[in-house]
Amino acid sequence: MNNIRIRARSGEYIAELDESDVSNAVWLSLPFTARLNMLGCQIYFETPTDVGSGGGTETVFEAGDIAYWPGAKALCVFFGPTPLSGEDGKPVSRYPMV
Repeated sequence: MNNIRIRARSGEYIAELDESDVSNAVWLSLPFTARLNMLGCQIYFETPTDVGSGGGTETVFEAGDIAYWPGAKALCVFFGPTPLSGEDGKPVSRYPMV
């Protein structure tokens, strides 16, 4: 597993990537600079990576999950409820992510 460093005005954060093809493509595209966007408790930013969905996609996540959004070529970091979250507070994406 590879760790990546995400730097923002609020601090520096270490994230762990799994061993998937998407994670490997993101790892190989480093370093890059991106503008952060926020939606509820979800941060997302475009990457220079275009790997598609590769099959399995999800829309429900756990706080702390990192997912790839193929439609926007973006990494998404979930840290709490999103606008589509239910009573359980789990982050829910409108778009399928890997």
